[in-house]
Amino acid sequence: DFSGQMIGALSAVETAVVVISAGAGIEVNTRRAFSAAGDAGLGRMILINKCDMDNVQFADLVGEIQEAFGHGCVPLNVPVGVGEGFSAVVSTLDVPDDVPDGVEMDPVEVNQALMDAIVDADEELMMRYLEGETLSDDELTGGISKAIAAGTLIPIFCSSSRTDVGVDEFLDALA
Repeated sequence: DFSGQMIGALSAVETAVVVISAGAGIEVNTRRAFSAAGDAGLGRMILINKCDMDNVQFADLVGEIQEAFGHGCVPLNVPVGVGEGFSAVVSTLDVPDDVPDGVEMDPVEVNQALMDAIVDADEELMMRYLEGETLSDDELTGGISKAIAAGTLIPIFCSSSRTDVGVDEFLDALA
């Protein structure tokens, strides 16, 4: 119902956020919004909302997203538990030393795909990263912005707007 307004709004933004319901998955309008934002040359982000719904298969949904939209779609955070057990998110960029039990995807494994997507947009960062050099937080932040704008990274976030889990982390990423 709101496709026309969505397409009209794309001319006023730098980055489009495509929201996917964790329970419903990728729908027709999800594909339409994602394509329209890409056609407009915008950076894109994906927010998987309603991770507190029953029968959510987070890893499967991420796989479907990557199959539909490309392997540049990489989680920037992963949920701790799903359904009623969805209690927190864990960063895949700054992986904590003590990863909580119940994490739906291994954040260390996802971190490798994330780093590859980040450095893919900046040749200098890529060379330094491949040489084993540790990149600073400022370099990573700039690299993420550049990768989103270039389309080599489409970060995936997870949240529950009902319980407010993951919302602050998503808003911080937008800022």
